[in-house]
Amino acid sequence: LSSDTAGQPSLGVPFLGFAGDWNAEQIILPPGEQLEPVGVETGLITYAGDQAVPVDSEELGEFWLSPNGDGYMDSVAANLVVMRNASDVRYEILAEDGSAITTLGEEQGLFRYLLSDYTAAPDPAQLPWIGYAFDGTRYDPQTLEYPALPDGRYTYRVSARLSEDQPWQDLDLAFGLDATAPVVEFGPLEGGLLTFTVTEEGSGLYDLPVATDAAGNELEVVE
Repeated sequence: LSSDTAGQPSLGVPFLGFAGDWNAEQIILPPGEQLEPVGVETGLITYAGDQAVPVDSEELGEFWLSPNGDGYMDSVAANLVVMRNASDVRYEILAEDGSAITTLGEEQGLFRYLLSDYTAAPDPAQLPWIGYAFDGTRYDPQTLEYPALPDGRYTYRVSARLSEDQPWQDLDLAFGLDATAPVVEFGPLEGGLLTFTVTEEGSGLYDLPVATDAAGNELEVVE
């Protein structure tokens, strides 16, 4: 503002502007990328007892959702590394072909942690935002019940937006569901050895089966 009055100063008002696509940067860190230098990443998690474990990792392999109430892999949830604050976030389950199955829910006020928050935390992995859990069922309004979904591959979709006037950003996380027990067939007992065959057509076997004798002592199992 230039002053035309003698003895009165001109004024300069600083302001911050933005040029470009405001929605171009990702709200959530994409899967497979790590936030350096703290090493946290986005992905699905499940629970083995009271221990949270990644659904898919190089160290442990892939765990399939197995909702049978035993406390192991009964549900999956999104573990999100938030890079930008967002007004809304929505959680959905899709079939393998991309068709919508159920909406788990929505939240408002998604916020990001500062890098200094991560570096100051005793365990940075505890800071990411945890989305709604999925237990392998969906609500049926006709029966008022929650029937289980069939075994197969599914997608956990996270949709977030900066504000109502901005488009949604979708993030898809794949997982498998296997609630069918493997089939075990026993052969004859010969020379103190019992042969048995385990058929698992869904998630596969994570490790060799465990066998015990009548006293509870663990027996050696070889493939």
